[in-house]
Amino acid sequence: MKPAGLASFKLRQADRSKIYSHENDLAKLPPGFVKQFKANKKAWNFFKIQAPSYQKVIIHWITTAKQEVTQLKRLDKAIKESELLKRVL
Repeated sequence: MKPAGLASFKLRQADRSKIYSHENDLAKLPPGFVKQFKANKKAWNFFKIQAPSYQKVIIHWITTAKQEVTQLKRLDKAIKESELLKRVL
């Protein structure tokens, strides 16, 4: 690494690290959410044939909401869009 890169690396903040989906391991949907998603076979099948990178982003988007109400809204949106054979976001 060059000196400028090393200087930036030293200034990084731990609380600002690993906040993006690509910086973390694959998150998993809670079992109840998976059950709700699988209840709609068309939506689930569409979601499962998508690229792992897309699945990772959507699962991260759903699970990182702070309130369960928001998580459920996001899950519902993912299910509805998948049922229409469309991607979210």
